Amino acid sequence: MLRPNEHMGPLIADPHFKSAWLRLQRCHKSSEKGCRRQNLRLIGVSGVGKSRLLIEYRDAHPPIHHAEYTEVPVIYAEVPAQPTSRQLAVCLLTALGRPTESGTAEELWAVFQRLCRVCKVRLILLDEIQHFVDRGRVSTYANDADILKQNLSKLGIPTVLAGAPRSRLLFEVNNQLRSRFKPIHALRPFAITNMDEIERFTTTVATAASSLPDKVLRFLISPAMIPRLFYATDGIFRNLLDFLDGVRAVLEDKTTCSLPLLSVAFHDTVWVPASKRDDPFAESFVPRRLTNPGEPFMPSPMDGDNHAYY
Repeated sequence: MLRPNEHMGPLIADPHFKSAWLRLQRCHKSSEKGCRRQNLRLIGVSGVGKSRLLIEYRDAHPPIHHAEYTEVPVIYAEVPAQPTSRQLAVCLLTALGRPTESGTAEELWAVFQRLCRVCKVRLILLDEIQHFVDRGRVSTYANDADILKQNLSKLGIPTVLAGAPRSRLLFEVNNQLRSRFKPIHALRPFAITNMDEIERFTTTVATAASSLPDKVLRFLISPAMIPRLFYATDGIFRNLLDFLDGVRAVLEDKTTCSLPLLSVAFHDTVWVPASKRDDPFAESFVPRRLTNPGEPFMPSPMDGDNHAYY
């Protein structure tokens, strides 16, 4: 098996992502003969890096081409926005490299199960499972949970189900599915409430911004800037990457940075506040999370606050 940081991109080298990577490895290893199969739920709000982690893990275990067949150790698929049993089977077949549009749901699941055996699939990574919940009624959740339970049980392959916190509803309505996916690993946003959290966020900023000029990098990771970066991104991994892309764009050929320049990047990539008191890079900014109604990080009606416990 892979070491925790082997093949991992520099941003996934964060200790929290390493921990999640090890959980994926544990599930993967449980596919070996004589081991008890281990499934996992990977939970996190949008943008914390769930999909990036799963895709990097898939890419670290590429297909192996043999003379008579192709071995596919790990497959990654996203649940479609309006999922049905048939659509899910099509997505999984596509992830396996065998896209098809013909056949009933039962026929496609049978093909997928056969190909999983032929291709020696050892781990299934199924992302965006909250799409099952987004369809609406509790009766629909229960039906979708049954679809997952029945078909994944037939496969007998360790599976990771990843999604937003609201995906818990899928498990609350089906005891059997919940019993098959008891372990939960949560990926959470960055925080700055203590020195360990500040150091973790600073290290991630430094890694993500490593291609910027040295003076700019040192300015960004200075003790005065790290809280401002946190409030500008709410500690969300994707927001941080988007904001740094904005910094690169407004820098052009400049080799030094400033609050006004970061303010422009914030306006370009996140939000144009009504008042400078609400701009994390204005001198008059009042330090706070931008979670009021109409602000960029206001709580979601379905998943709540980005930093709420889940």
